[in-house]
Amino acid sequence: MTQGDNLAMAMYAIGTRSPIDSLGELNADIVQAWFADDSTCTGKLEDLLIWFRKLKELGPLYGYYPEPSKCKLILKNRELYERALELFGNEGVEISLEGERHLGAVVGSEQFKQTYISTKVQKWVQDVEELSNIAKDEPQDEPKQLFRVII
Repeated sequence: MTQGDNLAMAMYAIGTRSPIDSLGELNADIVQAWFADDSTCTGKLEDLLIWFRKLKELGPLYGYYPEPSKCKLILKNRELYERALELFGNEGVEISLEGERHLGAVVGSEQFKQTYISTKVQKWVQDVEELSNIAKDEPQDEPKQLFRVII
């Protein structure tokens, strides 16, 4: 398949089904979610390490190549940090105590969420103001043309 092919996502989903199932069978206490080539798993640190190592082992067999440098381990409390460093220190995974953007949303501390949302809203306000300024100068332009300028 090539990028943009209408069947690409369906074929990709079929191709990754086997490793997803195998990873899900590792431990009943972990919960994984996948969206296209983004995978997520929640659970205890020890279980997450087993899952992550198995993902790195199985993935390439199915054309899925995890990049540890792009992976984030988000901790829900600071008491887990030392144990996370001990377990994941050599895996190349970034450990976050605050939070991260995840599939268009945000996961983490209340402060992190507030900062993330505030930044998003500021950008939206800026975009609407820019659109308004364009509309003042070009009131007869078609809406499609106005949006083309911004995007």
